[in-house]
Amino acid sequence: IFTMLTAFGALSPAIAPLIGGYVANGYGWEMIFWILQALTILLILWTAFVFKESLPKEARSGFFSIQSVLLSYKTLATNRVFYGVALTLALSITLYLVYLTIIPFILAGMGYTPDQIGLTYLPFALSFMVGSQISKTQHKHFGDIAIMTFGIAVAVIGSLILFTMPIV
Repeated sequence: IFTMLTAFGALSPAIAPLIGGYVANGYGWEMIFWILQALTILLILWTAFVFKESLPKEARSGFFSIQSVLLSYKTLATNRVFYGVALTLALSITLYLVYLTIIPFILAGMGYTPDQIGLTYLPFALSFMVGSQISKTQHKHFGDIAIMTFGIAVAVIGSLILFTMPIV
């Protein structure tokens, strides 16, 4: 499930600027905010009136314990594997979001249009999607450490290639 979330999480920031670029070119940048407002209202209505709790009532715990939550945090805070995984994910997602934030200004300064800039996001989103699918299918064969090591190596190699390639 987490690999699917990773794939969709990587795809959405890439598709949004692409769609936004076409909307801005065709209808002006203000239309993006009207679309976002309409989507927000639709999602609020769907959540309020359509979305149902998926956990059956008999499976729900009526007791919430601060102590159990704190114990869970203590377990995570003392787990080195958790820190390794969390830092790996945090750094890779941070780099991706920094790229998504900075590159429009650079490419716009070079004369690219918003829709062209949006297209540059797709290879990164696809790499997240492909990587998450590879990790999902190969995890049973190689285990956590090997899959994470391979993913980090591919990310570093890809970053070095991107760093050394000139922007045309």
